[in-house]
Amino acid sequence: MTEQEASHYFTTKELDIDLSKSENWKYVKDFYLTPSKNPPLGEKNWEDIVYVSKRKRKTYYEGTGNYYVYALSNPSIPGVLKIGFTGKHPETRAHEISRSTGVPEPYVVEYAFKCHDGHNMEREVHKNLDYCRISSDREHFRIDLDEARKVITQIGQMYTSNG
Repeated sequence: MTEQEASHYFTTKELDIDLSKSENWKYVKDFYLTPSKNPPLGEKNWEDIVYVSKRKRKTYYEGTGNYYVYALSNPSIPGVLKIGFTGKHPETRAHEISRSTGVPEPYVVEYAFKCHDGHNMEREVHKNLDYCRISSDREHFRIDLDEARKVITQIGQMYTSNG
């Protein structure tokens, strides 16, 4: 895989995947080599290995800010989206919650909206989607992605510098 091809994927470092743990190897797709920035003293022509995950970059982000309100799906729970917020990259957050032993398959980021106040934006999105919330103490909603994206985007306009 070339460095240009790899740019369409997340590195394991970006997703905070610890390759020393065997269970994390299932997330790795491939690797590429780059000229080493720190070769051994006096040595030349060393290359660093950059591992690339299976998770491909998508263009599903809108808005501006340091937080994301995201919609995650899980193949084991069709028709249900987990809608939450994070100050991390949504792919990193999806990976974190996918680690739980109670999650049969990894979560997939379907949509994310960048904003300046993730906590309040999430609260407002949840309030607007209360009619399809599965449980009042959970962030899971029985809703299709288009409808969730519409609500998140409309509310998100008030939480960006563009809104």
